[in-house]
Amino acid sequence: MITEVDDANDSATSKITWTKERDIALLRQIVKVGKAAFETNRGGGKSKDGNKQLTQEQIWAGPGGIVSVLKQDYGHLFQGVKWPSTQSVINHITHKQSGLIFKFKHLYTSGMEQSEPAEGGTEGTKDERPLGEFETLLIEVAELYNEVKAEKEKAESEKDADIRKTDSRNEFMQDALALSICRQERKRPVKISLVGAAMHNHTRDVQFQRIFEQIFGVLWLASI
Repeated sequence: MITEVDDANDSATSKITWTKERDIALLRQIVKVGKAAFETNRGGGKSKDGNKQLTQEQIWAGPGGIVSVLKQDYGHLFQGVKWPSTQSVINHITHKQSGLIFKFKHLYTSGMEQSEPAEGGTEGTKDERPLGEFETLLIEVAELYNEVKAEKEKAESEKDADIRKTDSRNEFMQDALALSICRQERKRPVKISLVGAAMHNHTRDVQFQRIFEQIFGVLWLASI
């Protein structure tokens, strides 16, 4: 998923002054691209189905990309603009403080309807005018972004669960191995003691046999 990176490296002359018309043009292209606009990453990689995943630069600035189409098909809106980095354009949408998704979250967030800016002279009241193209597109883009974000969080949660499960399994195996070793150590002295007892009994039997032979010899001699 696209990460937010500071665009401080862009000079003041390369930053776009975003108007409502420019915003609409940008939002249109994001809607056309769909979730792929937010699923890409800087290094590419592979998607869930195993296919090669386009990089962030390819999706946004490559041939037919979001920014490329803006330059080609909406040149009249961006005439004279010195384009900033691709990340700067992305931040205009996704930045957690200044991005459009954040600034207009009252449009798609339940319970925030009363936070909607009111028309001049009607402070404290909600603007009841029908949603225009800008608002409609922004809601669609926010849904795409939040859907990708939720999928990413779910994937990370499942990954963490698998790691915990693996750690738990490894811990169980280690405990089982330790218990097995402990049992072997406990059995070893018993075996030794049994061997010692057997040897002791054999020695005692030999001693009794010798004593018996001596007694028998004395009695035999006495009987002659």
